[in-house]
Amino acid sequence: VSPGDELTRLGDDEFALFMPGRSESELPDVGRLTLERIRSHVEPLDGTPVTATASIGLAHAAGPSGKTCDRLLAEADRALFEAKSHGKDRCVIASAQDLPSSADRFEWGARLRTALAEDRLEIHLQPIVSVADRSVAMYEVLVRKRTRQGELVYPGDFLGAAEHLGLIHELDRTVVRKSLGLLEAHESLRLMVNLSGKSLD
Repeated sequence: VSPGDELTRLGDDEFALFMPGRSESELPDVGRLTLERIRSHVEPLDGTPVTATASIGLAHAAGPSGKTCDRLLAEADRALFEAKSHGKDRCVIASAQDLPSSADRFEWGARLRTALAEDRLEIHLQPIVSVADRSVAMYEVLVRKRTRQGELVYPGDFLGAAEHLGLIHELDRTVVRKSLGLLEAHESLRLMVNLSGKSLD
């Protein structure tokens, strides 16, 4: 990356590159050059040269007050999804003509990434009760997202976005890690943890 640019890992195999000072007209060249640099990197694996490719979604922030960080990430996510949908190893620039209905899912993706980074995913335990004697046989682990304002968000609002945007693996790992922490602290506890089919794959 160029001096002044910021590169960060969002999770799994997704990275974000923040490039201040670039004009909107520079985006096609930025995408093309980034793809060329990635393709030209060859890494030997057990004696076999391996090359990498990437799918890139680009979004432009129109001035210091133009867009929120969540909005910018959502637009880049949407463009990235388009790049993956049309064959991968390509770059797509976010368009202002994108449908607002599809934006909701990507905005949720940006919020979920922030919640993962700030450790605002919580697990709640729901008792599974024996019908015979009403004793608690085990607990089902349920995931919730806590907003910065302290409100709880239920998984029906964000699981679809997590699966669609490839964040479900990191979400599942977070739930498993927190569940293992509970088991370590309470040896007699029995938990049932739900995982997504994509994580099992």
